[in-house]
This record gives sequence, structure tokens and C-alpha cells, in this order.
Amino acid sequence: MKSEESFIQKVKYADIARALSRDVSRVFCVNTDTNVYVEFIPHEQDEALDIHTIGKNFSDIVSAFVDATCPPDLDTVRTAFTKENVLRVLEVDSTFTLTYRMMVDGTPSYVQVKATRLHRENPTHVLFALSNTDAHMRRMAIYERAMRNQLTFAAISEALSSDYDCIFYINTQTNEFIEYSSSDLYKQLNFAPAGDDFFAMCKTEFVRIVYEEDRDIFLHACDKNNLLKVLSGERWSLLSFRVVLNQVPVDVLVKITKMSQADNQHLVLGLSNIGSNLPRIQQYEQIRKIANRDSLTGVRSKHAFTVDEARINQEIELGETQPFAVVVCDVNGLKRINDTLGHRAGDDYLCRSCKMICAIFAHSPVYRVGGDEFVALLTDGDYQNRVSLMRELHSRSAAHIGTADGASVSGGLAEYTPGQDRCIRDLFERADASMYKDKMLLKRLGAVIRDEEPDHAHSDTEDIPAIHIRRHILIADDQDINREILGDLLSEEYDILTASDGVEAMEMLRRYKDEIALLLLDLYMPRMNGKDVLRAMQVDEELMSIPVIMLTIDPDAELDSLRLGAMDFISKPYPDIEIVKARIAKCIELSENRDLIRRTQRDRLTGLFTIGYFLRYVDRLDRQYKGAALDALVCDVSQFRAVNEQYGRQFGDLVLRDIGAHFRKLARKTRGIGCRQGSDTFLLYCPHRDDYEQLIAQFLAALFTDAETADRVRLRFGVYAHAERESDPEKRFSCAKAASDRMPAAAGKLCAFYLPHA
Repeated sequence: MKSEESFIQKVKYADIARALSRDVSRVFCVNTDTNVYVEFIPHEQDEALDIHTIGKNFSDIVSAFVDATCPPDLDTVRTAFTKENVLRVLEVDSTFTLTYRMMVDGTPSYVQVKATRLHRENPTHVLFALSNTDAHMRRMAIYERAMRNQLTFAAISEALSSDYDCIFYINTQTNEFIEYSSSDLYKQLNFAPAGDDFFAMCKTEFVRIVYEEDRDIFLHACDKNNLLKVLSGERWSLLSFRVVLNQVPVDVLVKITKMSQADNQHLVLGLSNIGSNLPRIQQYEQIRKIANRDSLTGVRSKHAFTVDEARINQEIELGETQPFAVVVCDVNGLKRINDTLGHRAGDDYLCRSCKMICAIFAHSPVYRVGGDEFVALLTDGDYQNRVSLMRELHSRSAAHIGTADGASVSGGLAEYTPGQDRCIRDLFERADASMYKDKMLLKRLGAVIRDEEPDHAHSDTEDIPAIHIRRHILIADDQDINREILGDLLSEEYDILTASDGVEAMEMLRRYKDEIALLLLDLYMPRMNGKDVLRAMQVDEELMSIPVIMLTIDPDAELDSLRLGAMDFISKPYPDIEIVKARIAKCIELSENRDLIRRTQRDRLTGLFTIGYFLRYVDRLDRQYKGAALDALVCDVSQFRAVNEQYGRQFGDLVLRDIGAHFRKLARKTRGIGCRQGSDTFLLYCPHRDDYEQLIAQFLAALFTDAETADRVRLRFGVYAHAERESDPEKRFSCAKAASDRMPAAAGKLCAFYLPHA
């Protein structure tokens, strides 16, 4: 008893704290009001903390944690680890945590930054600590993977138990196999539970139970070379034949599937009695064929394109891609025909257009991916002749202009460039831009194009989402089977995008931000977990409006997820699919209603703030950076009315849209806000900086990548530095406008210059 009392007396809080913080490598204590900080480092001998550095700039702390960050995590860390974001999180939570990878001795290692207030009574003093959590994160990943595999295997076993009597796992590289029997009948056959050569076993053991008339079919299908050839272009294959059980021929169905899309090494073979269910299997195969064909034109469907797109993306990632090109085609004048002659005439015109596309790209798969949009994937001979085939498409379309029975189709081509193109979407965007140029050429020759609408079509009501529009859902989960199950269940109502981890999810969000209606986000993923994705989205102006439903097996994570910005939470294993669909539909509905309200804040063409809301946010920025220097910048499109008159309103809108996109990036880079004022003027309000000439030069270089646009458009810039000294916000920007026009300003330090695109 005395020894226990002695032990308790020796235990001190400070000793406990030291023991728990042994993995901490750097510690900063900062006054968030003044940015004065003290850095401590652990003392190697007595585990005390020594003062290492005293500084006055919060950016030094950021650099300490950001330097040596692994490149894939760099953008996320920079976005999440800002003073404003840390303080915002601490307002609603006791701690701020950020887990990412840092290069340690040339090897990526998981680290964690943790921030918390030093004293409750003094919230301005915040403690930051950096610790190495690599071993813990890897153990968690193994545990989570084991938990998921356990749940996944249990779910699969339950789902398959009623359908499959015998299952084989096959390694085609070594030919080894493992056999599982759920049926007593098959257990009586005494198949080896494991073996060194599955294909030899089929020829010697399995074949003995196959009905004699079906043995040739069975042996041909189970030949290793034949099997791999069948699976080279498909994820799975079906085979039906008869076996003799208790001296009675029984119809069986064998499904052979790959463990993943690009994995020919690991196969699963499931064998089940089908008997009277054979018509159902045949009906399923018929439905599958229908899903892959467009019912009107007979070419491959958008669903088929999605499947092939995933396969090619996998080949690109593995470096196994052969030379190929993507052709994007758009049927000209279909809307005009539908509106004037009716949809039956429009369908006939669409079929004629499709027939012409197929005749030109006769050796390539053609897909209908939209109402009047087609895609062709060119390989082999068509790829070699791609230039002449595109000329033929343009020539035929030009010749058909004004005729009664011809078709006019605009087309654009993009070739796969190894090392540059990461997925089909990269080629699709380039081909689409090239198609638009071809459309403009055909328009000059008299073709009617889809974009020719009455003036009232450009009213604000055009932006209101229609009920029938198919939404895109992004599923982010590191388990292939989870993505496939959810994707299959939701694909009837939504277009599905997928990501295998948090970093890929952020890339997909940024790439398809205007298309994604909802993110289904797994909590525990490698490289970047779900919480980190949520944090990054909440500080990104273009992503924070995308609704998120969190998916996890951890029921205790619900509150944290909702606090971080998730709209809803679905626990694993998933509830009834109808419940999942109802939650998804409700989240999308709430988000779109919220977005309708938000649209009044934004300019429809550029996505920037309208001037009214912009001036409100200028006032907020003044309060947020109280006492700090702020600058007003004006960008003006020179002679924009003449550009519109000479090159057309569509070209002018395209220019404004591109400027708006790059202006939003400029606002994010400068931690400011952007606005479109009038038709051709853009405003930026941001914390003061001295590198505007370099910044604007980079802006122009990124904007004017097209030589034709660069020859037609000129921009002028004016900067009014320390604009916060002027109390009237509108006057700040009139001074900046005066700078852009090379006119004197009323007050303040003036930086005026004219920068053409060159």
C-alpha cells in the first residue's frame, strides 16, 4: 500500500505532459494580435523546452510547417494553414489539427500540426506543435483497411452466399488458387481447397463433373490464354454450361471477374446453379447490352464511354497507353430544326449526322455523350490518318450547308501527350476548344449553330437549374468496391465521378467544380483524409458551396464532420439504398436552393461578385485587416465595344469569361476579392503587395495562350496602393481607374502603368 502511495505522489502533471509530447519536434507560442512568437525546441538530455527563436512574423511559423512538405500535399497545407483559418476553427473547436506528409531524410512521413489556445482566459495566445505521426498513421491505415476489408468481405459473403455455391480465387501470374465452397453438394466433390495450378486442375479434376457434350466449351473457356484474352477489354465475363451432380445434369453459371479494372493477375471465379434462372441471366445480359447502346442512333452510349474512359485513365496512370486521339463532334443547327420542324425531324437529322461521323471514323468507336454531342476514340489506322479524317469531316459539313438532306457537324481533335495528359478529360477539353473554332469557321460559311438563340435566352432565368438535368456526384473512397457499389446504385439517376483518396478528390473538385452537385466523402483515406478535404474546401471560395455527405464506419465522427462543414452523415455499412438516395436528393435540393440565393451575388458570365455585393465585402475586408495596408486594382479591356462589333458577341463573352476565371485565381493568390463592374471592367481589393508588375505579367501570360485572342485584345491595369486611407470605397477604385488611364489620383501612393499583352 505504501509503495502505491509513493508512486501516486511522484506522478506530476508536468511529467505526464513531457511524456506525452516526446514526439513533438517544434513548438511555437504566438500572440495572434501582434504576431510576436517564441519558438521552443525539446532539450535532448532532460526533455525540457529551450527557447530557440523569437520573431514577429506569422509567416515564419507557416514556413516552418510548410517547408519540406511533399508536393502533392503542398496546395492543401498552404490553403488550410493560414492564421485566419486556424482562428476560425478555434472559434468552434478547442483544437486545430492538420495531418499531411513531410519529407524526412528523403522519405515522405506523416506529421501533424496541432494548434490550441494556451490559456482559456487569454485567447490571443495560441500554441502550435509539430509532431511526427508517421507510425501512428500507418497503423491507423492498416487498422482501417482491415476493418473495411472485414466489413466488405462480410457484405460480399452475405450477398454471394445465396447465389454462389463455389468460389475460386486465382493468381494468373503463379496459377495458384484457393477454393471456397458454401454448398454441401460441392463440398462432397472434394475439390482441393488450394493448389499450385488452377488451369491444370480444370483439365484434370473439374472437367470430370462437366457434362460430356459441354466439355469442349468448358476447356476452351478455362484455357489461361483464352481467358485473359476475353478479360483484356472487360471487367468480367459469364459462361454457362452443365455439370453432373448426383447423376443429374444441372445448368450452372460461372462469373469470372478481375479484382480491379486493370488487374489481370487477381481473378475471382464464382460458380452457381441457375436452373430455371437461366432466362433471368439472359435478360440481364440483354439489359447490359442495351445500356451500352444509344437507343436512337445505335452507336455506343454515354454509359459505355464512361466505362471505356475509366479503363483508358487506368492505362494512362500505369503508363501502358498506346497512341490515341479524342475527337469531339457537335451537330450544328439541331435546336433550330427541333424548334421549327419538330423533334421527329430533329431525330432524323441527328441520325444522318451520326451516320456521317461513323462513316468518316469507320475504324473507331463512336459514342453519343449528349443530345447533339458525339465522341470518337481514334487508334491504329484512324489515328495515323487523323489529320485527313478531320479535313474530310469539315469538308463534308461545309458542303452540306444549305442542303435539305445533308448534315453539318463541327469537330475538334486532341492527341494524347504522355507526361502531359493525366486523363481523358484533359484531351476532351482541348478537343472541345478546337471544335469551337471549327464551329466558328462553319458559321462564317452559313451554318446554323446551337448558340444562336433569341436575345431573351440570355436572361437570368437561364441559370435556374432545371429539374430534369442530370447532376454529377463525386464519390471519394479508397476502396474500389465501395466506389463501384455506390456508383452502380446511383448511376441511374446521376453521372458519377470517382476519386481514390483525398488528394485526388481535391483535384477532381477543382477540375469539375462547376459540374459536381454533391461530394460523397469517406472519412479515412490515404494521403489526405476526409476532414482535411473538408477544411480545404471551406477556405476555397470556389469549392465551399459544394455540399458534402461524410461516409465512415466511425459513429463518433458525425459531430466533427458537421462542424467542419459537412451537410449530412451516412454511417457504414450503408443503410437501405432508398434512404441513401433520399438523403442525397435532399442535400442537392437544399444546396441548389441556397445557390439560387447566392447567384444574386455573382456575375453570371464571370462568376465574380457583382458590384453591390463586392462593396459590401470591401467593408468586411477593411474590418478583417484593420490597421493593415490594402490596395485597389482595376483591369480594363481596351476598346471592348469595338472588339464585340468586329469579332462578335460570342467572342467577347468568351474573352470576358476567361478574364473572369483568371481574375478569380488572382483574387485567391492575393487573398483578396474580385468583381466585374459594367461590361468590361474588373476590380480587385487585396492586402498590399509590391510585386504587381510581376503578378500582372504572369496573369497575362496565363490568359493569352491563344495567339488569335492575343492579337485582338488589350488590357490596361491601374493600382491604387494603400487605398484603405480613402474612406469612400468607390473613390478608391476611381483612383485606380485613373491610374489605368494614366491620369493623376487624388491621394495616396499611386502605382500607374499600362501593360499590353506583350
